[in-house]
Amino acid sequence: PVVARGLGKRGRAGEAGARLEKVAAAIPEEVGANRLNIDAAHLMLATMRTDWTGVLVHADAFLTRARDLGSEVNESAVFQVQGWRACALSRIGRQAEAAEMAAGVQRAEARAPGAVVGFHICRGDSAAARAMLIRMLAGADTRGWALRFIQPVEARTERTPLDRLTDPVELAVRGAPDVIAAANKVGRILPK
Repeated sequence: PVVARGLGKRGRAGEAGARLEKVAAAIPEEVGANRLNIDAAHLMLATMRTDWTGVLVHADAFLTRARDLGSEVNESAVFQVQGWRACALSRIGRQAEAAEMAAGVQRAEARAPGAVVGFHICRGDSAAARAMLIRMLAGADTRGWALRFIQPVEARTERTPLDRLTDPVELAVRGAPDVIAAANKVGRILPK
């Protein structure tokens, strides 16, 4: 999966997918969460390519396996996959399904804030992402995460289609005056 992500970031998604299938064929599917990890890697590649139909296929496979494995699966990974699935539904115009999935994702705000803010950014909903960050900055238990999120980041040298879609939204959220004001009340934003 790590090599696949690297290849995907470099625009070599076809090669990444082929390597994943080679790994999947070599590892017994029924052993632990091996197939779950392969499903997650395929989902990551589909997400990076903004292949929303592929995201749905791989998210559904992941979520089905995760249900079968039960508590062995990290819940933040499940929330992340649900967030990508909700974004994909939204992006392909299946708004009723997206709203239902989004409601579940948003209930995870305190436990998996990265998944939730990522979902808002993926949908292009900067207002929801800003409101969430302001709430997180106000909460003593969530403030640290929110302050880390809004710190300046290095510009990406290699950008995927997903990065090209989400980077402008994420940068706008990080630099929004209301978010900066909320951050300055409880901490500080480091210089670039």
